[in-house]
Amino acid sequence: SKEQFRTAMEKERRVEFLSEGYRWFDLIRTGSAITVIDDYFKNNGLNFSVTENELLMPIPQRETDINPNLKQNPGY
Repeated sequence: SKEQFRTAMEKERRVEFLSEGYRWFDLIRTGSAITVIDDYFKNNGLNFSVTENELLMPIPQRETDINPNLKQNPGY
C-alpha cells in the first residue's frame, strides 16, 4: 500500500543517510517531527515534549532590521 511504501522509504532513508543530516529535514517535511521526537523522549524515560514553535529557529535580528517586512517566527 501507499502507507507501507512511505514507511519503508522513511526507514531506508534513515539507515542509508545515517550521519549525513537528512533525518531532520525528512521529519519536518513529512510532519512527523513532533511525534518522533516526543516518542524518543518518552521511550528513554524523559518527561519532555516538543511544541510546534520549537521546530523553527529565530530569524536573526540583523535580518529583520534589513527587511522590516519579515515577521519573527512564533515563540521568539
